[in-house]
Amino acid sequence: MNSKKYGQMLLLACALMLMAVPSISGQQALVICNSSVPHDSLSSSDIQQIFLGRKTRWSDNQKISFVLIKEGDVHAEFLKTYLSRTPSQYQAFWRKMVFTGQSGLPTSFNTPEEVIKYVAGTPGAIGYVPAGLPHDKVKVVATIPAN
Repeated sequence: MNSKKYGQMLLLACALMLMAVPSISGQQALVICNSSVPHDSLSSSDIQQIFLGRKTRWSDNQKISFVLIKEGDVHAEFLKTYLSRTPSQYQAFWRKMVFTGQSGLPTSFNTPEEVIKYVAGTPGAIGYVPAGLPHDKVKVVATIPAN
């Protein structure tokens, strides 16, 4: 077999293997709030305004405290779905906010379990976590659809 044909077959085999691998992203996730939050659901616009630091109070004037997962597929999917940003774009946005003195960096956690614990114990808190984790101490206000 000549090298050109071998290269084409190798490329085809790699492409077929990539198509067979399930998507790592596409995991359903939940937007969760502390039980003190006076809303049972939130619009995409509300979520966007909160996580961009533009909406800082709930309708009952309670302070909003939003938290993030530091990285990973759920973080990237959340940013893509609600903020139309990549993780690096979102990070650049917040660095600019800090540099210009408009805000401090958002609180972020390494694991979804830490997010749930913080949201459950902090009045006015909101965050997002993968679906399937125990979340009986918080309320779900939106679902991030799987791809």
